[in-house]
Amino acid sequence: KNGGPDYRTWGGAYWFQNTRLMYWPMLSSGDFDMMQPLFKMYRDAIPLLKDRTRHYFKHDGLYVSETMHTWGLPPNPSYAPSDGFIGSSKFTRYYWSSGLELSQMMIDYYAFTQDEAFIKETLLPFVDEIILFYDQHYPRTDEGTLHITPAQSLESWHIAEDPMPEVAGLHSSLKGLLELPESATTAEQRKRWKRFLGELPALPVEEKAGKMRLAPARTYSERKNGENPELYAVFPHGLYGVGKANIEWAREAWKGVSRQHVGGWKQQSIFAAMLGLTDEAKEILVKSACTKDTFGSPNKLRFPAFWGPNFDWMPDQCHGGVIQTTHQRMLMQCDGKAIHLLPAWPKDWSASFKLHAPYQTVVAGRVENGTLVDLKVTPESRKSDVVIHE
Repeated sequence: KNGGPDYRTWGGAYWFQNTRLMYWPMLSSGDFDMMQPLFKMYRDAIPLLKDRTRHYFKHDGLYVSETMHTWGLPPNPSYAPSDGFIGSSKFTRYYWSSGLELSQMMIDYYAFTQDEAFIKETLLPFVDEIILFYDQHYPRTDEGTLHITPAQSLESWHIAEDPMPEVAGLHSSLKGLLELPESATTAEQRKRWKRFLGELPALPVEEKAGKMRLAPARTYSERKNGENPELYAVFPHGLYGVGKANIEWAREAWKGVSRQHVGGWKQQSIFAAMLGLTDEAKEILVKSACTKDTFGSPNKLRFPAFWGPNFDWMPDQCHGGVIQTTHQRMLMQCDGKAIHLLPAWPKDWSASFKLHAPYQTVVAGRVENGTLVDLKVTPESRKSDVVIHE
């Protein structure tokens, strides 16, 4: 802790959970250039990650460790040579869903930018290898359904079968791949993606107190952390939300999350915004935005918005990323070509905004006390896709 400004509680490597949340809001803010270093780091690691899969598993594809140095491999504390490919930490042994979340981010990046060169140079070389790994690595049931085991559900449930982040990520990524322009893909790829999509298990759900809700996995045990993997079907994978079917299943799952922790990588406010839970999103957002450095003398931080320490160290980049994403999703959410405005916006809040949306669209406007009073959509042809929630 006295070794200088590069100190991090969990070490100097990248932890995807502690990295991704500063990049998600860059889509709506239009900061596409700032996303390139993240994509480049993983793109450059592809050859090594493919070789690792061949060495340990004797099949194709690649997986991404939750903890990774810039060149692709995990740090020594997360890796035990005697254990082969598996990390020595039980918190990250089978935590490989990072690759699927990054796949989702790349697919969304293309949806926003319509950059076909990105498909060829980055998206397909990475995402298709992730899909190949899951296709070839896991067994099938007698019915021919993919069975993801052994596995864990994030760091929270250390024993799991068919965990939600993986199942939701596969459903969403394959759907996104199949929606890419046919000119950018091959017939063999599309045939393989359609076949694999038909073999995926259903998203895990369960009944509690007579009501259906999303579940962390088909089976799960040994809870060790405070994430909410059941809601990864809401964010980042967007399978449930405003205007989508069975939203009550997701809202029932949200009722079970803890609102005690609102800092760091806790995503409760994003989930609430995505589910149209305005009061809940507002409460957590305000509390998060009013939080400042609490590290006290003699190590008081110069900048209060460095936040923390939360779950790692300072500066806490996750905290600000969650605030930004929540604020954006309260104002606007996109589903295909549909643009939902004010899906979780408080009636007593006003704002001027300019947000980017898929298909190279920019949405700008003004809200007064919860009512949209001015709106400009570029290109204007996309204005017919706007749905206003007031």
